Amino acid sequence: MHSRWGLLALPCAGWLSDRIGRRPVVLIFGVSAAVLSWPLFDLATSGSVWGFWLAMSTALVVFAFLGSVYPAVLAEYFPTGVRASGIVLPYSLAAVVFAGTAPYLQQWLHVAGWDQAFVAYVAVMSLLAVVVLYSAPETKGKDLHR
Repeated sequence: MHSRWGLLALPCAGWLSDRIGRRPVVLIFGVSAAVLSWPLFDLATSGSVWGFWLAMSTALVVFAFLGSVYPAVLAEYFPTGVRASGIVLPYSLAAVVFAGTAPYLQQWLHVAGWDQAFVAYVAVMSLLAVVVLYSAPETKGKDLHR
């Protein structure tokens, strides 16, 4: 049931990116993910079914701000001649280093009793995304064939 909110948020975030640009929408994701990391973790681990539902629904809505525009963001930073290879290498490397190791890191920290450290990791990575995207140029309204 909570996935409905995320699905409904995807076209809304896409529409917003058409109005204000993709970079601001990704910045909304990064700041929201960083700020809400601890409250959502506390809510999800409160032992309440409704707390877990609200945390998951909120997290999916926040993720929609990234998921709705991320493929376009990646594509816009590379010229059309090298777009596929320009996206594949950094995306695959980031997926292996961060997404691939995140479940193991979370489990290891949980067993060690340091659950909050993983929440801090998520918040720091979200803020790092904000810094990177803030320094990246906005491509809204630019000719992407050049």
